Amino acid sequence: MGKSNREKIYRTACSLFSEYGYKNVSIRDIASKIHIRASSIYNHFPEKDAILDEVVLRFSQDLRALGMNDVPENLDDLLIRNGPEAVLSDLMLAPVDLLQNEKFFVPVRIVTRGQYFHEGIRDFLYNEFFSRPRKLVTLVLERVRMLGWHFDCSTDFLTAELLAPVAANFYERSLQKENRHFDSGRIRDALRHHVCFIWRAASMESVGEEP
Repeated sequence: MGKSNREKIYRTACSLFSEYGYKNVSIRDIASKIHIRASSIYNHFPEKDAILDEVVLRFSQDLRALGMNDVPENLDDLLIRNGPEAVLSDLMLAPVDLLQNEKFFVPVRIVTRGQYFHEGIRDFLYNEFFSRPRKLVTLVLERVRMLGWHFDCSTDFLTAELLAPVAANFYERSLQKENRHFDSGRIRDALRHHVCFIWRAASMESVGEEP
């Protein structure tokens, strides 16, 4: 079996994991779906967990390629030109754009459902959807303060308030079976309103703008 067959095994396994859950799919199920012997799969994946490891690896690589959670180029210029509210809104909407992408529908379902029995997935989810976003938003808010804007609460508190609905929408999305239930427009509007409300409640004035 060549590289193309390895990919076929991987994609079939992902489809079954997404539909039935990782725990409910066996190596025999995967083999049966593509009409090969179960032993043939072990030539490429020594165990079922190895397929899950690859899901995490590919997902992580794709996220890094997208630049999600990276500090925006020319951050100071963006803040001065567009204002903190607009920059923060764009950061909050990045995961929505991700979830709207068909490419990520299956891996999102697999990793969120597999977190309870796979330590690598828990580490991945924590880093990519909690730790790195928190560090990014905290850094942006620190730059906001250094540029002269003020907000009447701690940076940690404001970061947590801004990110809370993002995590909720991410997990809600992961529980859905089909993409058609994902109303990205509604979620985008809700997140923008959330950022607007939190920022205006916390801030006192903006550099170069009328209050």
